[in-house]
Amino acid sequence: MSNYSSTERPAFDMSARVALVTGGGTGIGLCMATGLARNGAKVYITGRRVDVLEKAANSIQCSGLGSLVPLQMDVTDEESINKGVQVVTRAEGRLDILINNAGATIPSSQPDFVAKGMEYYSQGKLPYELETFEGWSQLFRLNTAAPFFVTTAFLDLLTKGANTGGRQTSIVINISSIAASMRTAYPANSLSYGLTKAAVEQITTFMAADLARRKIPVRVVALAPGPFPSEILEKLGNIEDLATQAPANHLSPGPLLRIGLPEEIAMSANLLVANEYVNGVILTIDGGFKLVNL
Repeated sequence: MSNYSSTERPAFDMSARVALVTGGGTGIGLCMATGLARNGAKVYITGRRVDVLEKAANSIQCSGLGSLVPLQMDVTDEESINKGVQVVTRAEGRLDILINNAGATIPSSQPDFVAKGMEYYSQGKLPYELETFEGWSQLFRLNTAAPFFVTTAFLDLLTKGANTGGRQTSIVINISSIAASMRTAYPANSLSYGLTKAAVEQITTFMAADLARRKIPVRVVALAPGPFPSEILEKLGNIEDLATQAPANHLSPGPLLRIGLPEEIAMSANLLVANEYVNGVILTIDGGFKLVNL
């Protein structure tokens, strides 16, 4: 018989845990933050727009100790990241959960990228000329560099978080995408988007292994979502139609004939947080969409 004993706490009990979700004021970031808070965690949601964060925090009802706390932080700015670290250090002295969610599918300098991509696709034209050095730099800074530098900035607090509450580890969850391993991009995303997410997955496995070798008790994992409600999906057309028809440049809709639900992305994040025996993995959550497409 093993000498290891199991705990009696509920599987998804996040009571007294401190979390931080970048880009937590909207979309799947807010879904995951809400899932943690409703299970008892105090969750800092970060972004550049304070009004968006405050609206999100005030709109969610949490039971018990769970709460959403707005924290203005630009993940592409080192000074802003350091200020965020200082706020959490003064208020909490530790961090148990970090979710690197902030990101974009198209460059901010090309807001019409999707519309142009749709036009090129309908004309059978190769859309490579839509890609720009500036656009690539923007996406790699936000989607790839930011998760690495945010993680390293909060690493000391995460290490302290691993030694509280009877747990063995704290956790970093990087948000990737099924685009990281698919061979189609246009017109929904820029080519560079998939590349930035492939790099995020490499960062995830590298840091997980490196921290484990150095006996730093911080797990690093990634979630790779498929189609979930988002502004980008709305630009592509009616969401109900997208759920039952193959998107442009793809072979088939997902087997479930629907997009993901908010609670499904939240549940996946909660699972990774709760199960300390999981480390260095990339968890795909796409309803089988990638199985039936390239």
